[in-house]
Amino acid sequence: MKDLLFLNLRFPYPPHRGDRIRAYNLLSGLSRQFRITLITFYEAERELEGVDALREVCHTVKVVRRPRWSGRARAMRNLAGSEPLQNGLWYSPDMQRMVDTTLDVCQPDVAQAQFFRMGQYVAKASVPRLLDLGDALSLNLRRRAGRERNPALRWLTAHEAARAERFEGKIARDFDKVVICSTVDREAIHAANGDLALEIIENGVDLDYYTPSEAQPDSRPPTMLFTGTMDYFPNTDAAYHLAEDVLPCVRARLPDARLLLVGANPPRSVRRLERHAGVVVTGRVPDIRPYFADADVFVSPMRCGSGTQNKNLEAMAMGVPVVTTRLGGYGTRVVEGQDMFCVDGAENVAARAAEIMGDRDLRAAMARNGRQYVEREHGWDVITDKLASLLHSIIPAASDAA
Repeated sequence: MKDLLFLNLRFPYPPHRGDRIRAYNLLSGLSRQFRITLITFYEAERELEGVDALREVCHTVKVVRRPRWSGRARAMRNLAGSEPLQNGLWYSPDMQRMVDTTLDVCQPDVAQAQFFRMGQYVAKASVPRLLDLGDALSLNLRRRAGRERNPALRWLTAHEAARAERFEGKIARDFDKVVICSTVDREAIHAANGDLALEIIENGVDLDYYTPSEAQPDSRPPTMLFTGTMDYFPNTDAAYHLAEDVLPCVRARLPDARLLLVGANPPRSVRRLERHAGVVVTGRVPDIRPYFADADVFVSPMRCGSGTQNKNLEAMAMGVPVVTTRLGGYGTRVVEGQDMFCVDGAENVAARAAEIMGDRDLRAAMARNGRQYVEREHGWDVITDKLASLLHSIIPAASDAA
């Protein structure tokens, strides 16, 4: 069994948001073929309660506290240079020392870095290296800049998008293999940086954890659901759009329809959306599956962001029909109108959501099709086997035979 050094941005347990979901499930799958040393940042002491869970899939777990004030100071210094502010925010001399020491003492066969912020720690190392960009951060930031209302933040975000765009191409050339989660994200990086060799490693969904539930009684009001970490800008924007634009159109057709906004860290502005009739904001919940089970339709009208929307995959795995935007459907190979609806504009999103809530047969067909789609395309076992093959392919033959 080969030794893998896995560098992760955020503490990957519990896997309750996009990047943590991807990291934890990749670790879990890769542990079948590699002896893993995980080095990860953490932000709060309570996160360390998950170390034992990570040791079930990792041989060794090492942690470094994320720099706060020093990271911000480095980010401000980057304003005068060409590197993304993100690199400064996530650079830590302690992390660099731990990575260097681990490479020297443990001599892993191969290293994997999650996102270019972690890639900076091994970009020039002599070990075979794979970079998982996740999604195209530059695309995410560019879309966010287009929706940002604050002029100063809009300017800063647009400039950071340009820096990230240049750096994505630069750092990709320092790695033996580079992977990304979708063709749309790959095309965005290709458009800015030429035809880099980027492999697709999709996002997946835990098909054993997210399973269809029993049908709900018709006495329940028609229910729409949206989930996500609510202080993440694309989710905040989608929550506003749902409550202020989509729900009124739905309630014009179905007056008792309700909208559940479920997810951690809702800012005060999202909490205030409960002033709209039919809106419920829950905050963090211990288990999201009962909310999927309570929903007639999952509505995720994403207007910014990048990558594949894990929330849509989870809903389909639970047998809940999905209505999203064309942007929200990126990174999938769904048949539109069969596996999910991908439409733009509040009226169109509302019309599709109301149609599903009012038609039991359509709801059942889309539930069945969505589950079959994720079983076919997004099971973690297939995804991690593909990634493992890429890692093995960059290990020198002499080492591979050892």
